[in-house]
Amino acid sequence: MKKTFALAFIFALLSFSIYAEKNLISISVGLNTGIPFYGSAELNEATEDLDASKRFVFGAYGLFNLNIIEHASVFTGAELFTDLNWADKNYANHLHVDFPLGLRLSPNLGGLAFGTAYLLGFRSDFYYLPEEEKSNSMTSWGNGFKLFLEYDFSYHGSEFLPTVGISWSIMPRGNYDYDNLLNLYMGLNF
Repeated sequence: MKKTFALAFIFALLSFSIYAEKNLISISVGLNTGIPFYGSAELNEATEDLDASKRFVFGAYGLFNLNIIEHASVFTGAELFTDLNWADKNYANHLHVDFPLGLRLSPNLGGLAFGTAYLLGFRSDFYYLPEEEKSNSMTSWGNGFKLFLEYDFSYHGSEFLPTVGISWSIMPRGNYDYDNLLNLYMGLNF
């Protein structure tokens, strides 16, 4: 029974790929930056205790896309978003790790696409604040979601043009705290 189901599934995927103008499977990689809005008052106070003269917010992502039909694809992968704050030898750093599973839809307006994703992830915090010892902590795993809007400049034929987009993610972090991440990203599709 399992072999029959697996063969039927593979046959269905190959049948869908006949009608798709893109490759059945593609990979997207890129970099992002953004603005984190933390729901924890303690985290905001600890970060504000530093002289925020040095802050670096960046991230990276890698996605595997299953392009079922021309105007829809399903994707999964991993995303890393870092918020690094330091002053002299003191620091308050935050690493967000998310694993999305989502749907991207294209309304047939060139390379314009929008979508949503289910997120599973956590945040790690690293502190060395004035008059305190070093500390590390990790939030509980949370189930959140992401909404995004993007434009793929490679839609018209060139493989080396980027995709640019904006996304908003909301992630519960335990104790009724939610992190909101507003991201700008740029990536390439292979």
